[in-house]
Amino acid sequence: MQESIPIDPRNDYTSLRIKLISLASNMSIHLLNNSDSTLQSISQNNIESTCSKLNSAFGVFKLIDNIDVSVRQVYNTYRAIKGSSLKTIKFMYDNTYMFIDDCDMLHDDDVKTKLRDTDIHLLQSLDLKPFNMRMLNQVKLFGKNLVIRLHDGYLIVKKLHLDKGQPTTGHMFGKQMDIKSNGVMLD
Repeated sequence: MQESIPIDPRNDYTSLRIKLISLASNMSIHLLNNSDSTLQSISQNNIESTCSKLNSAFGVFKLIDNIDVSVRQVYNTYRAIKGSSLKTIKFMYDNTYMFIDDCDMLHDDDVKTKLRDTDIHLLQSLDLKPFNMRMLNQVKLFGKNLVIRLHDGYLIVKKLHLDKGQPTTGHMFGKQMDIKSNGVMLD
């Protein structure tokens, strides 16, 4: 017996875990209700079994060192570990970890369909380089969030905290770090 579940692009570790638990319990009930009395247990072959350990470096992106990291890779890593024991992704910036607590993404392929022409012209005029951080309040989709340019899109940081710091919004972080909406960059 085999079933699958739909995976929404917004699913993260926690929501997928809930979906899988529900699927497993439904399949177990179905199996028990539709089985005969000839069920036998099967022992696991421990020699053939494997397990995967979570690497503590998983989800760590170093600004500048990882110029080619894609916005989808960062966002999907965020989705994969949000809610797990690893908690969230980390960016190393200026010898300090930035922990991304909530984010979204905009891939370059989606810019023309999701942004107004004036927003597109603004982004083109800024000519942002990978890992430039900006407050781009003028771009409605970005809102009052910190925006990190990656080589193929934008990571929209809604909530974050610094190593041993209190959680804050991308907007408040930008104000604290004096990241101007007119394009002052941190790099």
